[in-house]
Amino acid sequence: MGTDRRARRAVPAALVLALLLGVAACGGGSTDGTTTATAGPGADVTLPSEGPPRSGGNLRFALASESDGWNPTVNRWAGDGTEVGLTIFDPLAAYDAEGMAVPYLAEAFVPNADFTEWTIRLRPGVRFHNGQPLDAGAVIRAIEGHQQSPLTRNAIAPVSGVSAPDPLTVVVTMREPWSSFPVVLTGQAGAVPAPTQLDDPDSSRHPVGTGPFRFVSWTPDKELVVERNPDYWRRDEAGQPLPYLDRIVFRPITDDSQRVNALETGDVDMIWTSAATSVKRLRDLASQGRIQLVEQHGQTEVSFVMLNLAAPPFDDIHARRAVATATDARSWVDVIAEGVTQPAYTLFRPGSRWYSDIRLPAFDLESARAEVAAYQEATGQPLSFTLSVGATSTARQQGEFLKAAWEQVGMRVDIKQVEASTYILDGVLGNYQAILWAQFGSPDPDYEQVWWLSETSAPVGSISLNFPRHEDPATDAALARARSTQDVDERKAAYEEVQRRFAEDIPYVWLDYSQPVVGASTSVRGITNGPLPDGQPSWPMGGPGSFSMVTRLTQTWLTG
Repeated sequence: MGTDRRARRAVPAALVLALLLGVAACGGGSTDGTTTATAGPGADVTLPSEGPPRSGGNLRFALASESDGWNPTVNRWAGDGTEVGLTIFDPLAAYDAEGMAVPYLAEAFVPNADFTEWTIRLRPGVRFHNGQPLDAGAVIRAIEGHQQSPLTRNAIAPVSGVSAPDPLTVVVTMREPWSSFPVVLTGQAGAVPAPTQLDDPDSSRHPVGTGPFRFVSWTPDKELVVERNPDYWRRDEAGQPLPYLDRIVFRPITDDSQRVNALETGDVDMIWTSAATSVKRLRDLASQGRIQLVEQHGQTEVSFVMLNLAAPPFDDIHARRAVATATDARSWVDVIAEGVTQPAYTLFRPGSRWYSDIRLPAFDLESARAEVAAYQEATGQPLSFTLSVGATSTARQQGEFLKAAWEQVGMRVDIKQVEASTYILDGVLGNYQAILWAQFGSPDPDYEQVWWLSETSAPVGSISLNFPRHEDPATDAALARARSTQDVDERKAAYEEVQRRFAEDIPYVWLDYSQPVVGASTSVRGITNGPLPDGQPSWPMGGPGSFSMVTRLTQTWLTG
């Protein structure tokens, strides 16, 4: 979004959860046991384990934001909420090391020939924290809860029905082919609450899942406490019961610099950030051997200027081309992101399996001036508009940077600073002309389709998940092709067409790819995601929903 680097990421995430459920980000970082001498860009600094994992201990984790509750069918989790939620709830699916959604709480996913029906087989012997067995009825209650929820129903919009042929089998039928259905089950939509929680009038404050930790207490804006689930269904590769930790205390510390200070002084054991200054500070601390640091190396949220195609001036392609050709992503990274991030020229980050070098019109001031002139000739009006940014001084600096770039080619730009809660609503309702935003961090772009479909677009003033109101039959057709096959090459070709349509229509003007990092004290081990239930390697960092900083704490432990 349009505040500082942390808040720019947080608003779309909160939005993603306010309207859908979350969005994931790609993973890369090394696993524990890799030791690096210095912490250059992209380098991980972790300490070797020196022996088997140790059970016990209390972990203190500093969150960047608070959540509004813990019922996955109704509450807004965002990245921090997902971090907490995955200690209490197990997702039905998770990403393997190749970025493929595979069974986690589920034992198997089996589609029919045309992907209009999926059979979910559940693991036997799994129980909720209240002792009730996990069964098909509980999964159906969860799916139906999402279907009825104004916040999350769009995540599973293609689902037309669910049934239970036996207690451990769920059959999900679709209105249309959905070849990558398990992808949506890696995040909030895949978290299965106990039926008793859904029946509780105060369900948001009394979470009951199957996860590695049981809920103990929550004092909003102060701390949330979970404790080890002694009856958890998972064991590690050596047969040791999981989780290792006795207790986790989550503390919201919304200021990035304060979270870094808390880690540096030993007040907390783990934090995350994507704020450029904080990332540089953490790299310095890691290079001195004072902390450990894991960085995200794959697809992360991309930040961009989002343009409202349903209102002047950006209902005109000349105006959109003018902004695109007057925007220099490299300068943005050098000046605004302090060289921490990568410039973005297309939707997917280089290194992603979905990446194709299909770019927006290139930065070219003469072309930008020509587009400004073409707009004025076509409309009889100067190219003037308001850029919405967040309410911080850093956000103001970001806006001033872009304003200066655009005004040098003849545009007239005002900057409007907006508080976070209003910022979200402005994006959803279309109450903006241009707005700073960040999104699209999932390892698999299927998770992002809801934001790009014409059917999720709505007029200005109405709730629209297609925020720029980009209604395009060619994009819709490409997205449908991507969901009609599991062939990676065919899916990539479909998403290439999506990128091509974005480059031609310009609903987004790309700026950079975020650089989330997780910092940990020198006593923490298992910082990244541990092996999956079948023993296969997991996507190291990120993956639930579209949040590239989230790590499961199931196999995290302390040396002393």
